[in-house]
Amino acid sequence: MQTSFTPEFIQTADGERVNKILRKCVHCGFCNATCPTYQLTGNELDGPRGRIYLIKNFFEDNNANASKEIASKHLDRCLTCLACETTCPSGVQYGELIDIGRKHINTSLERPVLSKIKRKLILNIFSSSKRTSMLLAITRICKPFLPTTLASKIPAKINLPRHSSSQNEPHTTFTRKMFTIKGCVQNAAAPQINLATKKALESSGIQLDEINSPCCGALAHHLTELEHAHSTIRKNIDYWHQMLTSEYNNLLINSSGCSSFIKQYITVMQDDNDYAEKAKFISERCIDLSELANELTVNTSLDKNKTIAFHSPCTLQHGQQINGKIEEKLKQAGYSLVKVIDSHLCCGSAGTYSLLETDMSSKLLKDKVTNLQQYQPDIIATANIGCLMHLQSATKIPVKHWIELIA
Repeated sequence: MQTSFTPEFIQTADGERVNKILRKCVHCGFCNATCPTYQLTGNELDGPRGRIYLIKNFFEDNNANASKEIASKHLDRCLTCLACETTCPSGVQYGELIDIGRKHINTSLERPVLSKIKRKLILNIFSSSKRTSMLLAITRICKPFLPTTLASKIPAKINLPRHSSSQNEPHTTFTRKMFTIKGCVQNAAAPQINLATKKALESSGIQLDEINSPCCGALAHHLTELEHAHSTIRKNIDYWHQMLTSEYNNLLINSSGCSSFIKQYITVMQDDNDYAEKAKFISERCIDLSELANELTVNTSLDKNKTIAFHSPCTLQHGQQINGKIEEKLKQAGYSLVKVIDSHLCCGSAGTYSLLETDMSSKLLKDKVTNLQQYQPDIIATANIGCLMHLQSATKIPVKHWIELIA
């Protein structure tokens, strides 16, 4: 793909990156074949190839407001699921491209007031575990009076055992020491996931400590609140770097959306002279829980006479290219896995997508749940809190994090 950027972008770092990525694209359209939003609308601009052209046009002529509004609309509709990257035969780094495109288009175009308010509220509430907990407590009280579609999205309160800390045998010897974060939404909505993770790891000889830490920064980044995102990331890097250079081997993350983003710190912070190297250090020492699947000991007392439909989050199968590890572990544990049609397609959660693009998200959710339920599994399993909550809102089949099924 040939490019002709305006002088404003020609010699900038972002301009060079966009130019390099665009030149890999050969217009083949394979990406559209696996794009969830293109499958829904059939609109070229709702597919990766069309969005690539919108970004290219902006970097070549960024003065037309009408064009910027169209570009913003269709870039907002992108789930950033990265199924297109998995499919692309040319290795186009679409995820990095759309991040750069959103950054420049959004800063040059004023959003409507209500849209800005909604985005600020989402960021301020869901990036804090305490504020998320307060919101859930209020909505649970009001749940009987809410519309069914809204009430279905409110997760039930989880009461952890009074003595929730892992009770290790006196002779237990840990071979490694890792730490994990409580997370923002997960700690408020599903604290049992971290408890199950701690139990599974410590039964397998890995010490896991849970620390208080702010949001990983993914929420702000996806909302293109980049100053907020970078500030959060710097605080995390300072805290985590100290821990990883003193007593811990790895940062262990059990929500694939967070692990995928932390592994992107190396790219997100590449232009920050003070933090680029530290960001690389953090990214390289962050591991997703699924990467330890083969090492984990299965709780033999669990009832495994169940069938499972596994939904692999986009951040796992496309973002981190981790496939088959969880499914194999569940099979080894004694569960039976059913086939899931179109397992490569997004469920429509996609971070804040389900809150901002509700129509598209609902259609994707309906299709995904239909496919997951087709063979009537006893349980739906996944590896990301966003997917878990989104799926549970549309089905009566229990949706669980996979670690809960082996711990």
